[in-house]
Amino acid sequence: MTIETAAYGVIWDFDGTLVDTMPTHFSAWQKFMAEQRQDFTEAHFWATSGKSAEEILQAYFTDASPAELARLGDLKNSYYREEAEGRGIIFAPGAVDLLKALQQAGIQQAIGSGTPRKNLELAYRQHPWLSAYFQAVVVAGDTPNSKPDPEVFLLAARKMELAPRRCLVIEDGLLGIEAARRAGMPSIAVINENQSEAEFLKCGATRVVKSLQELDVTGIIKLIEA
Repeated sequence: MTIETAAYGVIWDFDGTLVDTMPTHFSAWQKFMAEQRQDFTEAHFWATSGKSAEEILQAYFTDASPAELARLGDLKNSYYREEAEGRGIIFAPGAVDLLKALQQAGIQQAIGSGTPRKNLELAYRQHPWLSAYFQAVVVAGDTPNSKPDPEVFLLAARKMELAPRRCLVIEDGLLGIEAARRAGMPSIAVINENQSEAEFLKCGATRVVKSLQELDVTGIIKLIEA
């Protein structure tokens, strides 16, 4: 590790960015919402990417107490974990190679996500080597507000003892890109066929890619230093 690269940090979103869990989450949401007799389309799903389950549920159960929202959120997330146990948690193409390359370059890494800690722990159980790549973890419940509030990423930077301008965010959601912009951090948006490059650039993404396989350490450092 060099002094120069140790002064950089990459903050990963979890679901949909580092791991390809979005189909599993959508399936869990559909099961949960069908039981609650609520309509929840794929468009609704992508629009809420980055929010905690409780925040999403607030729009559907406006009279529910915080305790009831937490109970419903726990139920939905239990459906996700049931499905993820069966399907297995799969990494996004290029994710593992990029994790390794950043670590070998001495760049610090963190998770900054709205995923519940139990969901992350499930990934750690399935892939015990994963936790060794992260110097900091910020998940749902670690900050008062989730994305687009910037505190998720600002706390991750503080845990790595880095200034925000020395960190870069890798995200797949507009709310996360907005959070990175508000945190004063450059960001890379990893989009799919359902998402618009122009919309992510307008939201503040520094770069937009369709796969992590398009990224390398040199390019990431250049974005941080720009």
